[in-house]
Amino acid sequence: MPEDLPAPGGHDPSADPELYRIWAVDDLERAHSMRFEAVANDYPRTVAQAYELDLAAAMAASDEDVAAKVAAYERDVLGIAPRDWTAIGRSEGKGEQ
Repeated sequence: MPEDLPAPGGHDPSADPELYRIWAVDDLERAHSMRFEAVANDYPRTVAQAYELDLAAAMAASDEDVAAKVAAYERDVLGIAPRDWTAIGRSEGKGEQ
């Protein structure tokens, strides 16, 4: 974290590194959920499973790379036909505004 910016809540991360790690994880989880819930409600969980819970790697990947990895996970690990997550999201009202 840049020295000129306060840590979350204005706390010094060196005072409690574990608490700062928890804040960072919470921010990552929140960003992951927000990004992938925009596609479909259950997509964040499936993305996390496809990336073996490496949320940072999922967040760093392009939408196209994530979709390909999720499709491969569904096909190769779950043994199901890859789902059309965009269509699922449309049925949930995603992308309508």
